[in-house]
Amino acid sequence: MLHQVESLGETIIILREGTAYLVRSHSEPDAWHECSRLTCDCKGYQYRGHCRHIAAVRAYLLRVVSEEVGHHWRQRAEDESYWAQLDEAKANAVVYEEVGRHWRQRRPRAQV
Repeated sequence: MLHQVESLGETIIILREGTAYLVRSHSEPDAWHECSRLTCDCKGYQYRGHCRHIAAVRAYLLRVVSEEVGHHWRQRAEDESYWAQLDEAKANAVVYEEVGRHWRQRRPRAQV
């Protein structure tokens, strides 16, 4: 079953999470554009190299990652013994490293 979401006022159908999405066209009411987080088959992308369809997909992905990271950190924040061992500078470094690691794990790998 396909999953439908809203992002930046655009309707998105998730074909393959992280790699393929359909975004409804505004100029052609019955049309959908196939997008990834890098490319789109719409005319705007072909002319300008960017479009609102990709912006909506990227905003959706950012929201998903932010929610997952937030959940992870809410769990960790409840463990006071973990934070008691770190000073503020080290705590900030840990947060940035964890967010970066989480994002790298979520990024789709290039297929050969």
